[in-house]
Amino acid sequence: MGSERVSESKSVWLAVLNSSSTTALITTLIGGFFVSYVTSRYQDKAKEVDRARAETNDYLERERKVVEDAFNITGRLIAASENIIQLTSGAFNERNRTPSDLALLRSKKREIINNYNDADRDWHAQQATLTLRIRMEHGADQGVSDAWEKTSSGVPEFSDCSRLWFETHAEPVDQNKLTTACASRRKALEESLDSLTRQILRLRQASSTTLKR
Repeated sequence: MGSERVSESKSVWLAVLNSSSTTALITTLIGGFFVSYVTSRYQDKAKEVDRARAETNDYLERERKVVEDAFNITGRLIAASENIIQLTSGAFNERNRTPSDLALLRSKKREIINNYNDADRDWHAQQATLTLRIRMEHGADQGVSDAWEKTSSGVPEFSDCSRLWFETHAEPVDQNKLTTACASRRKALEESLDSLTRQILRLRQASSTTLKR
């Protein structure tokens, strides 16, 4: 009798478990759990991606600022050095000038010399800081470090050469000769600047590619 009741009980449970409503309920519960799990994992992944993008954006902005500052300071001294060399050209010859023209010419000369002195002073005041900032943002990349090292050495070398040229050429210089002024220093500096630019663009492209993923 007892065994029959147990058998009947099992049959009832089997009937319940096999019913379509019970199957649907179990399926719904499992499906709901699975959906919740997948959704949670997706949201976690999305947060990781958003965080990585934010960090990359922050890096790119810091990197853009330090590169902008480096090129501004560098470009200013290079331009001022070129102008110092031009002061030895015939265009700045003081001979046979009217008093008013001579006054304007000397005023322009003083302006160029003052701009050079300011640019040279700013470079020497900020060069160490720029080097530190570049190492902080690109320190792990040897290509950028090497290119900046050559650039930071080439800038004062060209600047010093241009100043020496100006100081040792009191008489107007022929235009053909003027093109040779500090030519090797200028060429070396142009090459290092080109290398620095290419290395920075390479890193920015790599960072931008990572950001798009």
